[in-house]
Amino acid sequence: MKDISAHNLIPLAELEKALEKLQFGTLSLYLQVHRGKIVAVQGNQFQQIRFKEKENSAAIAVILSEIKDAYKKKKSGNLTFTVKFSEGDIRILYVQKNYKRTYT
Repeated sequence: MKDISAHNLIPLAELEKALEKLQFGTLSLYLQVHRGKIVAVQGNQFQQIRFKEKENSAAIAVILSEIKDAYKKKKSGNLTFTVKFSEGDIRILYVQKNYKRTYT
């Protein structure tokens, strides 16, 4: 039983870090379990970021940062951006992350 608990500590610790980083938004998880051990975690995260007028460059920086982070951390899954404009200004950026991580 202790071996199973120790194995599950890693994915659960990573979940805690993800929650702290999210701050505001929605996160849903699916755990794939085999004999009491978490073998894969698939997460769907939806985040909304608001911008003031004339902050298009800040919104673009967030998009590029998310892509760079996914590349550096070798993420597997999908990353989707939706941009809401108001008179040419980006007012809301929606970021949706659908990643899967496998544990051995």
